[in-house]
Amino acid sequence: MSTTSTIRVQVSNQTGHIRKYAAVPRDASVSELIAAVIPTLNLPMNDSAGRPLYYTMRHDESGRQMSNGEIIADTVLEDNTLRLMPDITPG
Repeated sequence: MSTTSTIRVQVSNQTGHIRKYAAVPRDASVSELIAAVIPTLNLPMNDSAGRPLYYTMRHDESGRQMSNGEIIADTVLEDNTLRLMPDITPG
């Protein structure tokens, strides 16, 4: 295991057109990372009606949606890609 306190990951929007590298604290949760990268990727915080938007994170290498409480270093390896996806709830 690495002794550095951060891990370098690539974060992207849903389409993958916007990609940025970020040094993320290894002990950060997925929800903390989502909150931190929304402004970095210039993603909207609200929909056209002003309602808050919610996002989920997908680990591209495994194709798995990550849970909000998951710790980054428990799943993610250096230079992995994490994709923010809008959490759309019908109804």
